[in-house]
Amino acid sequence: MNDMTWYEILIIAAAALLCIIVLLFIFCRRRKGDTAEPVTGGILPATGTLENALTGETQMENQAMMRIGKLHEQGERSGQQDCFGISDESLIQTHGLLAIVADGMGGLSDGDKVSVKAVETILDGFAMYQGVCTPEQQLIFLARQAVESVNELLGPSELKKSGSTLVMALVRDDRLSFLSVGDSRIYLYRNDVLLQLNREHIFRNKLALDAINGDIALQEIYTDARKSSLISFLGMGRLEYIDMPAEPVRLRPGDKLLLMSDGVYNALEEEELSVCMKSDPGEAAERMKELIQKKAYANQDNYTAVIMEMTCGEEAAD
Repeated sequence: MNDMTWYEILIIAAAALLCIIVLLFIFCRRRKGDTAEPVTGGILPATGTLENALTGETQMENQAMMRIGKLHEQGERSGQQDCFGISDESLIQTHGLLAIVADGMGGLSDGDKVSVKAVETILDGFAMYQGVCTPEQQLIFLARQAVESVNELLGPSELKKSGSTLVMALVRDDRLSFLSVGDSRIYLYRNDVLLQLNREHIFRNKLALDAINGDIALQEIYTDARKSSLISFLGMGRLEYIDMPAEPVRLRPGDKLLLMSDGVYNALEEEELSVCMKSDPGEAAERMKELIQKKAYANQDNYTAVIMEMTCGEEAAD
C-alpha cells in the first residue's frame, strides 16, 4: 500500500512538471511573437520636426505616468549644434522610455551632423533591438552603434576634428539607467534637491589628478585655459571615457530627471534650475527658456533640455 502511494505521487509530480514545461514554452513563443516586428522610433532633431513623437503624459507598464518637457533653442550661435530625441511611446511596454541629448562641438566643423547622426542611430537601434538584456547592456550596445556610425560619417581623416557629447537616460520599470560621454549632464530632482548624477569628461579632472599627485600647483586646476576642454566625445575614434551608474536608480512618484547641454547649465545657476524644476516639466522648460533669454548673454550657446517626471496614475488623471 505504501509503495503504491509513493508511485502515484511520483506520477503526479512528473505530470505537473510536464505541464509547467509546456506552459513556459507557450509563454515564451507568445512573447517572441509579440515583439517580432521592429518599430521605428521618432527623433526630435535640431530642426524641431516630429514634435508629436511624444507629448503630454505617457502610460507606463506599471501604471505610473511620465510627463515630458522640452527646451531647444539656438541662442546666439549661427547654427544649431544640439540635438535631442525621445523614443516612441508605442515602445514603452516592451522597451521602456529613452531620452537623449547630444551637443555637437561648435568649435569644430559639422558638429550639427554628428549630433543628429548620434541621436538617429540610437533611436533606430533602440526601436529595432529585440534581444533580452539589462538596461545597462542596452545602453552600452546603443553607444557602440553611435560611435561606429559617427566614426563612419566622419571618416578616418576627420576623427577628432568634429564630435558631439551624449547623455542617454533609459527609464524601465520605474528604474533609471544612464550613459554619458562629454559634458552634457543628467540631474535627479527629488524632494526639492537637484543632484547631478554623472561626471563630465573635461580636462579639469586631469588637472585635479595632476595636482593631487603634486605635478602641478592647485590653482592651475582653475586657471588653466584648457580646463573645460573635452577629453572624451563621439567623433574621436575610440571613446576615452564613459559614465554609468553602478546600479539603476529606483525612481519614485514626483521624481524628475533633467538632461541638458552645457548651454543650459552655463547660463543658469543651480539654484535657478532648482526653482524651475519645482514646476511641471512643460512649465519648467518654459521658465528655463525665459531666464536664459532674460540674461541675454552675447555669446549664449545653443541650449537644450529634456525634463521627465514620474507620477502615479491618479495624480496624472487630475
